Amino acid sequence: MIRTFVAVPVVETSKLAGLRNELKRSLPVERIRWVDPSQLHVTLYFLGNTEPSVANRIADRMRRSFRGVKPERIQLQGLGTFGRKEKPSVLWAGMADDAILISLHDQVINIFRELDIACSPGNFTPHLTIARIRNASDPEKIERILSMHATTRLGYVDIKSVVYYESKLSDKGPAYSIIEKSSIG
Repeated sequence: MIRTFVAVPVVETSKLAGLRNELKRSLPVERIRWVDPSQLHVTLYFLGNTEPSVANRIADRMRRSFRGVKPERIQLQGLGTFGRKEKPSVLWAGMADDAILISLHDQVINIFRELDIACSPGNFTPHLTIARIRNASDPEKIERILSMHATTRLGYVDIKSVVYYESKLSDKGPAYSIIEKSSIG
C-alpha cells in the first residue's frame, strides 16, 4: 500500500513568503512545523492507503482528464486555522475565488466514481496549508495574529496542473513524489 492524494501544486508568492517570515518571528516559541515552500499544494482529495494497482488506474485516467479545463490565476487571501480555537492544528491561507478548485475537486471525485473507487466528497474547503501546529502554548496570540490577516491579500497563484502524489511520512515531515502530473488546458 502507498499513501496517495490528488492536489494542485502552488508556487509560494513573495507576499506569502514575507508573511510566513513575519509569523515565524511573531510565534517563535510555538511548536509549528512549516510546510516546505517547494511542497505547497491545495489538496483536492486525500485517498490515504492505496493499492499500487489502483494507483496505476488513477494515474492512467488522470493523463486525459483535465485537458479541457482552462488554466486560471487565483488570489490567495486571508489566514485561518483548522482545529478547535483553543487547540489549532493547521495554519492555512485561503482563496478569494475558489471556483476552479471546487470544479477540479468535483472532477477528481468523478474519476474515482468512474473507476469504482470508494470516496466521500465531504465538505471540500479549498485551502493552502502553510504550517502544522503541534502544540500551541498561546492559542489566543495565534488567533489575534490571524485576525489581523483575515483578509490580507497574499498574491496570485497559477492553477496549471493537477498532480497525483505519493506521500511518505518521516520524522522530518512528509515527502511527496509525483505519480502522475496532468496539465490543465
